[in-house]
Amino acid sequence: MINEELKVRKIVKDPQLSLKQIAAYVSATVSAKEQILKKSKYPGGYIPRFYEMSRRIVCDAFSANLDDYSIYYDQLEREAARLKKEALAHPVEKDEYKNRVCSASGLDALRRMSMQLEGVLDNYILNSNLTNRKNALSIEGVRIGAMADILLYGNGGASQVGFLKFNFTKAPMKEAEAKATLYILRTFFEEKKGLELNGSDCILIDVFAGRIYKAVHSAHVKDSVIMACQEIKRKWDSVSLEPTE
Repeated sequence: MINEELKVRKIVKDPQLSLKQIAAYVSATVSAKEQILKKSKYPGGYIPRFYEMSRRIVCDAFSANLDDYSIYYDQLEREAARLKKEALAHPVEKDEYKNRVCSASGLDALRRMSMQLEGVLDNYILNSNLTNRKNALSIEGVRIGAMADILLYGNGGASQVGFLKFNFTKAPMKEAEAKATLYILRTFFEEKKGLELNGSDCILIDVFAGRIYKAVHSAHVKDSVIMACQEIKRKWDSVSLEPTE
C-alpha cells in the first residue's frame, strides 16, 4: 500500500484582506489583483515578518514620550547594532538572521528621517497600539485589518486625536496606497471608536522612502476603496488556485 500525505490548504470563506493587501489592490494591475486575492483566500501556513522587531522597538521607544527626541535616535542606533550582532549567530538563509538584519535596516532608515520628523510628533502623547492586532473594519462585506502602530493623544493624554502607522517595506508605497491606508485607518477609528479625527493627526511614515503622509478628505480615495471592496466581494467565490486562461 502506498501512503500518500494529503495536504489541506486553508481556505478563507469570506472576503478578508490585510491593510497592506487592500491598499495595494486599489491601484494594482489586473494580474496583481489576482495574486492578492489568491494569497488572501488561500493563505500559506507561514507569513514572514521581517520588520516586526523594528516596529516593536520603535513603538516602545516613542511611547516613552521623552522631550528630547535625540534620545530615541540614540536608542534606535544601539538597538540596530545589537540586532546586527545577534544576526551573525544565525545562518543567513534562516529567518532568525533575516528578521534581525531587516529590522536593523529599518531602524537605521528611521534614524535618517530624524530631521523630517522634527516637530511632527511634538504635540502628542504616544501610546503603542501593537496589542490590538485584531482591529478590523468591514467595507462592502470585506473584512480589512485596521491596526495603527501608535495612538496619538492630545489634551494632556485625555483623549485620542490621531494615529501613526509605519510602513517598513523597502519598495516605496504608491501615493494611492498611502492614501487608502490612511482612509481605512481613519474610518476605523471614526466608525468603531466614535472619534472625529483631523487629517493632520492621521500620519503614515513610509520609512525606507523617507516620506510622511497625512490623511485628507477625498471622495476619490473613498470611492476607490469602496469600488475595490465591491470588486473583491464580487470575485471572492470564484477565486481559485488554478491558473486562469
